[in-house]
Amino acid sequence: MEKFKVFKRFADEVKKDNDVIAILLSDKAALLSNEEFDELHYIDVIVVYSSNLTSEREYTKIDGLIFDVRYISIFDLITYIEKNSRFWINDLARAKVYYAKNEIIFGLIDKVKSIYLNGTKKLSDEEIEYIRFDLTLKMRNVYLNRNCKFLIHFLVEELFIKIIESYYTLHSIWLPELKNIFNNLRTIDYKFCDLTEKFILSNSIDDKIENLDLLLDYLLKPFGGDIDELEKKEYKYNR
Repeated sequence: MEKFKVFKRFADEVKKDNDVIAILLSDKAALLSNEEFDELHYIDVIVVYSSNLTSEREYTKIDGLIFDVRYISIFDLITYIEKNSRFWINDLARAKVYYAKNEIIFGLIDKVKSIYLNGTKKLSDEEIEYIRFDLTLKMRNVYLNRNCKFLIHFLVEELFIKIIESYYTLHSIWLPELKNIFNNLRTIDYKFCDLTEKFILSNSIDDKIENLDLLLDYLLKPFGGDIDELEKKEYKYNR
C-alpha cells in the first residue's frame, strides 16, 4: 500500500497541469489492485495531454519506486491507434484508466481492445508459404553450419527469435513486447511455450539445435509443415 501512496502523490502532482486529461497504468501495474502495489519494482505510466505537445519519456525513481512515464498528446495517441501501432495497441489493450477528465480516453481504450481482440491481418496462402520456406531455409542453414563454432550460436539464436515472431504472425495475434512474451505464450499456447523454455535451458549447442527443430516443426505443422522449394511466382510478403 505504501507504493500506491507514492504513485498517488505523483499522479496528484501531474493532475495539477490543466492540459492533462488522463493518467493510465500499463503493464503489471494495470493488473494489480491498490493493495498489491507493494509487489512492484517499477510502475509504467502513460500521461495524456489535450494539447499537441511533443511526446516525451521520463525514467526516474521516487521514494525508491521506479517510474517509467510516457507523455503523449491525445492527437498523437489517436494517430497511433488509427495506424494500428503494435507498440500502442499492445500497451493500451491492457491499460487501466486511473484518472480521466472526460470520456474520450475510455472510448479510445474500448476501440483498442476491439482491435486487439480481432487480431492482426490474415495472411494470404502465398504469405504463409513464404514464411514456411524462409524458416525451413534458415533451419537448413543451421545444420549446414553446426560445426562453425562462432557462427552457429548466432544463427541458432536468430532463428529462435524469428520462430517466435512467426508464431504470432501466422496466428494473426499481436506480438507483445519481448519482456511479456513468455507470460503471453503460457496463456495462449502452453505447448509452444514449453518448447521455447526447453530451447532456452538447453546446455549444449546440439541440444539447442534439436529443440529448435522441434519448435519449428510444432509451429509449421498446422500450416502444412516445412517446405524446401519455392515455385517461381510473385510473392508480396514483406520480410
